[in-house]
Amino acid sequence: MDIRRCLAALALASMTTGIGSAYAQLEIGTRVLYVVLDEDSRNGNLIPGRDPARPTSYTDRFLGTINTLDVEQGYLPIRLYVQYFINTNIGFGISYDRVEVDTRDEFKSDGILTMDGPIVYAVGRLPGEKYTPFAELGAGIFGASYDPDPAWEDAGPFGRRVMDIDDTVAFVIGLGCDISVSERFSINLYARAVLNATLDAKAYYSKDASRTPFAVGEFPLDNYGIGIGVKYAFR
Repeated sequence: MDIRRCLAALALASMTTGIGSAYAQLEIGTRVLYVVLDEDSRNGNLIPGRDPARPTSYTDRFLGTINTLDVEQGYLPIRLYVQYFINTNIGFGISYDRVEVDTRDEFKSDGILTMDGPIVYAVGRLPGEKYTPFAELGAGIFGASYDPDPAWEDAGPFGRRVMDIDDTVAFVIGLGCDISVSERFSINLYARAVLNATLDAKAYYSKDASRTPFAVGEFPLDNYGIGIGVKYAFR
């Protein structure tokens, strides 16, 4: 799903719906978030009789030898959002979210996993002269992609290693507070949880016509974020 088309569609629908309405408010904003995963390590179990110094001697890791998920923190304001209030307290919105994770074992990175896409949500608020607390409830519709490290990707006579990762739909809860700077501008403090964001994954060799996976696993990307943003209200 193209997030720019979603934002444009919501803005158009908001302006159209607002014609003739006693109250209609369109808002746009962006945020920076610091993200922490709910589960970032899974050391697995040592196979009896095997060498504990070798990652391949373990089972029950995320996938293959991968036992660590390290969030790549981004501090650019890429989390854009548009929201429309049908009255002073209730509205709906759409935002963009992106989480990048370095997938690692004890010795090296195998590649960067990205989960991104739109979050659609309902929002409620209690307007105040200076402070306006709000809460959001919605769903994240996330796509997944994998940028492999060249050393992991190169499988020699087997061609190359390929990672297939399923998309997911996650449950999103957000809480925050807008702090008015002027009639139209505000700063907001924000916290959110993304739940049920597990990505199922399979790795296989490109020269294997049957695409039989040599490793099957999952990447649980449930996460919590805190951050700050800015917002502009058109009315």
